[in-house]
Amino acid sequence: DELPRMHAAGLRGPVPVGGGNAIDVIYKRMTPGGERAAHWRIDKMPPPAFYKEVTRAFSALKQQAQAEGWPELIICPLDEVDASRSDFGAGVYRAVRDAGFRTYITKNPLASDATPYHEGVDIWCSQPFSTPYESIVGQDRFEYWSYPNHNAGEIKDRRVMQKGGRMSYGYGLWRSGYTTLIPWH
Repeated sequence: DELPRMHAAGLRGPVPVGGGNAIDVIYKRMTPGGERAAHWRIDKMPPPAFYKEVTRAFSALKQQAQAEGWPELIICPLDEVDASRSDFGAGVYRAVRDAGFRTYITKNPLASDATPYHEGVDIWCSQPFSTPYESIVGQDRFEYWSYPNHNAGEIKDRRVMQKGGRMSYGYGLWRSGYTTLIPWH
């Protein structure tokens, strides 16, 4: 519903889109008795057919987007998946990428549970700037976005926000190799 308004305002994309609501519906429908807590801590793994259904649903969205002439949609299927469920999260990311979308993940690429996601992720969206500039510009597989939670108002001490804010919003972002600023707030 928002895309026509965005287009009329001159925004042409790409458009970051959260996919968690759709994933939640599919998970609940296909995983009887499965419960989900914060950060996608699920208590029961879905059946293998779940991932095929995710790909099918997002393939339908991809077809609609192309038919409607929408700008590129970049999907974040799940936000901040708990480390204990990286197997689930990585499967979802691969399923959405298999539908033809680029994906972004709100996770530090150097986190202990990041490796399973590499196959299904196109963009690492994290803070701090953990990947060195030289590593970012020396490859063309991944893009890096800055996701400055702690500089977006969570830390109310002005001295902390000022120091961190300069790194996220000024020279630090420019020299980081990260291409996009996507604040949490």
